[in-house]
Amino acid sequence: MLIRVYVTPNAGEASVVKVSEDFLEVKVDDRALDGRANKRLLEILAEHFKIPKSRISIVRGTKSRNKFVQVILERTADSKIEWRAKRRKRPTNGQNQDSPSSRFLTR
Repeated sequence: MLIRVYVTPNAGEASVVKVSEDFLEVKVDDRALDGRANKRLLEILAEHFKIPKSRISIVRGTKSRNKFVQVILERTADSKIEWRAKRRKRPTNGQNQDSPSSRFLTR
C-alpha cells in the first residue's frame, strides 16, 4: 500500500492522524537532523500498523515533509517467492549460477 504522509518534526509527542484512505498526518517527536525524524517516522508507523519496521519504507521525500511511504501489511505469495529466490543456494558443482551451462542443471 502506498500512502502519502505529511510529517511535522520536533513535535511535543508522536501521533498519527488519518486524513483519508491514502493520506496521514504524522507528528514526530524527534528533530529533522541526520535522518532522525525519518527513522522515528518508520517506528511510529510500524507501531500504528502493528507490523515490523522492515515492511515500511520511504519511497519519495526523504528531505521533505511531504512523503510517499510504502507499507506492506501482509505477506503475499509473491513476497515469499522473492524471499526464497534470495535464499537459493549456488550450485555445488563449482559452476557459476549465471553461466549458460548452469541453465541445464537439474534442481
